[in-house]
Amino acid sequence: MIRVGVQFFNKPDTVIATLDSLGRCAGAERVHLTLLQDGIEGHRPLFAAYAPQHRAARQAVEEWRARHGAAFASIEIVPQPVGRGTAATARILCDRLAEGSSWFVFSEDDVVYASDALEWFAGVIEDPAIFTAEVWGVAGESKFFDAGNEAAPEDLRRRAVAVAAQDGLKSAYLLNPVMPSSCFATTPGRWRIFGATRGEPQGPRKVCERLVAEEARVVWPVVARCSDIGMHHPAGFSMTLKKSAERVPGKNLYLLSDQVEGAAGPLRRARGTEIARLQDFRPQRAG
Repeated sequence: MIRVGVQFFNKPDTVIATLDSLGRCAGAERVHLTLLQDGIEGHRPLFAAYAPQHRAARQAVEEWRARHGAAFASIEIVPQPVGRGTAATARILCDRLAEGSSWFVFSEDDVVYASDALEWFAGVIEDPAIFTAEVWGVAGESKFFDAGNEAAPEDLRRRAVAVAAQDGLKSAYLLNPVMPSSCFATTPGRWRIFGATRGEPQGPRKVCERLVAEEARVVWPVVARCSDIGMHHPAGFSMTLKKSAERVPGKNLYLLSDQVEGAAGPLRRARGTEIARLQDFRPQRAG
């Protein structure tokens, strides 16, 4: 059994892209999927303007379940009448996922998954030599192969695919003191360590601060198993607060594991020489 939860609010287009990609994952037939929609009642007045999109997102998810229910072990939709915001809603969802599971995947509603994403999460969490006491979770995104706010040139894409295939990077991982806000996998025991912090205002940032202070780590793939496609969505939380794309850092992962031929080998920590080669593929951020 695999438990996966998707938190959604008012973006019908991206949440359906997220769900469709999960349906294409190897092992989807074993997934018990929970879709939790943050409420709109009692929310900040700003969010009342999104009532039509909120209804549209719920309708889109209901229709998607009717079409694709047989692809998963089960699908439940859990609407929340009261709006709590992204961090508190994430905690409600993860608390629910942790009940009766050995591990689970949390996802926001704008994450697209590679077909081997669930295999990646399972491979890390079920390997005691990798998922040690210092590790709090597993990321699906990568710190490499990200064009940020720009479109990646085609020659850079081709070179990334070649390097990843030549060095066998689909099996490589790094340990970072960063828990991604968009998607992670963890166990109920680890969730009890940082779940309350993750549910606070600015919870994602506070969890990362604790990771550094407590010398804990998160396993990150060198080659991404998922991509955050919603950073500049006009109805997204970041854009609502910051008002313009220029004030919201972009993400544009141009290499996912599906683009690299062949199955991943046994998981291994990335070597120093490989990391040095990958510096050319780190994102160049303005400022």
